[in-house]
Amino acid sequence: MARDLLGFCNFGDDSFSAAELRTVIARAEDSDAKGVQPEWIRLPSPKTRCPYSGLSRSSLNMLAVPSKENGYSPPVRSVCLRRRHAIRGARLIHLPSLLSYLNSQKG
Repeated sequence: MARDLLGFCNFGDDSFSAAELRTVIARAEDSDAKGVQPEWIRLPSPKTRCPYSGLSRSSLNMLAVPSKENGYSPPVRSVCLRRRHAIRGARLIHLPSLLSYLNSQKG
């Protein structure tokens, strides 16, 4: 699955299509239904929580997107898949990175 996603991270002239992105996400959801954790997850819908961490969409954004709150160095790895010059895209969060960060914060 990671190879599929890395193929979509090409920001050159070969951009991905929405259908290809839906296919990759559907495969991730299928593997999740079988009890296998995906390598990449999407941000949850607004007003819902992440099924793996229980964090809200805004909390995940603070951890994954460079911002003033995290010193412009996000502790969780993420990628934004979008077409060249597009304003919107799909933010994917690296689940092992997220879980590792959360485990390191145990007090």
